Amino acid sequence: MPTPFALTHDPFKDLQTLQEKMRGPWIGYLSYDLGRQIEQLPNQTQQDRDWPLIELNYCPGFLLHDS
Repeated sequence: MPTPFALTHDPFKDLQTLQEKMRGPWIGYLSYDLGRQIEQLPNQTQQDRDWPLIELNYCPGFLLHDS
């Protein structure tokens, strides 16, 4: 679903915008490499995958099962 507003490609600003403009429910993940946006970590590994830092999908309806 395309967003009705512009994203900045700054992960934390975009998360805040999503929270303000489109209240959840959201489902997805925040990658481990997102930590590199918060603190400077040694680069000991090779960037061999082109996976997004954040992947979220808006879910207007959901099913909850509690057994």
